[in-house]
Amino acid sequence: MKKLRSPTLQNHTWRTRGLMLMIYFGFLGLVCRLFYWQVIQAGSLTAEADQQYQRQIKQSGARGKIYSSQEYLMVGNQPVFRLYAHPKMIEANQDEVAQTLTKIILEDWSKYQTATGSAQADLANSLQAQILDRLHKDTNWVSLATNLSQETKQNIEALASPYLGFDEYLIRDYAEASQAAHLLGFVGKDTAGNDKGYFGLEGALDQELKPRSQEKTILTDAFGLEFFSNSGELELDGRDVVTTIRRDVQNLIEIELAQGLEQYGATAGEVIVLEPQTGSILGLAALPSYEPGQFIEYPPQTYKNPSLSNLYEPGSTFKVLTVASGIDAGVIKADTVCTQCGGPRQYGKYTIKT
Repeated sequence: MKKLRSPTLQNHTWRTRGLMLMIYFGFLGLVCRLFYWQVIQAGSLTAEADQQYQRQIKQSGARGKIYSSQEYLMVGNQPVFRLYAHPKMIEANQDEVAQTLTKIILEDWSKYQTATGSAQADLANSLQAQILDRLHKDTNWVSLATNLSQETKQNIEALASPYLGFDEYLIRDYAEASQAAHLLGFVGKDTAGNDKGYFGLEGALDQELKPRSQEKTILTDAFGLEFFSNSGELELDGRDVVTTIRRDVQNLIEIELAQGLEQYGATAGEVIVLEPQTGSILGLAALPSYEPGQFIEYPPQTYKNPSLSNLYEPGSTFKVLTVASGIDAGVIKADTVCTQCGGPRQYGKYTIKT
């Protein structure tokens, strides 16, 4: 006997099958979507998560200090600031922003303060044009000025501009300006833009003085609170150096040398003071000199230490060897008097003054 299905039962069966198909394809789509996010996009998702919860910070130490024999600081480090901006966040008139920043920066810029009227105008226009050009850049971050003092930083912070910020870094501070410049040398930049010591102790002991750096990884939770850091206990600062230089001796010979050059109309001169018992250098001065902190404003030929790099005839220092040789040969005795040593000696067209 043939069984007949009621229309209601058939509709129920098709609805059940349709529902099962929908669940099946929905589950299949969910699996495919999970595969896409968990496998195909795993790398990018991991990178985004790392950006949110992991930060890489580069830590650097301070360059080693240089002291006199009495441990008076000759070369140290001074904190200064870099001003940066987020150009895309600026809603104010960029010309007005550049003008305001220029005015504040110039108040503490020694080069501007010592310039004449026309030179001051040129410096102001150049700085304002530079700042304005950088504010116009289509970027999220741009450096506007460097080597700013704490006072300048505070004056700019008083503007309460959310698109401006500061980075702190250290520069070399030469406590006595040009004193012992040829002994100390200076810190400049290498081809990679890193700090490097040149000439004097800064150059000779660069490996000992320069600081180290390390990468620090910080992990934070969803609230931004730090819960892990891989920072070690490494000593990042460079080594300090204590010299044999006496500050009072160094100051005295530089004053006397300057007066001697002026008195005799000389263009250059050097003085070296040694301790006879140990051979330690107590003072070394050479003129013309320069300021290590402003070395870029001086001609490169002034950087070298002439007492070490130039060649000189022996002069009076050789007389000791001459007398010693005479005594050794028996031609000079303790009571010998030189009858020809009272004035200059003439050798052909040359006159030698002793």
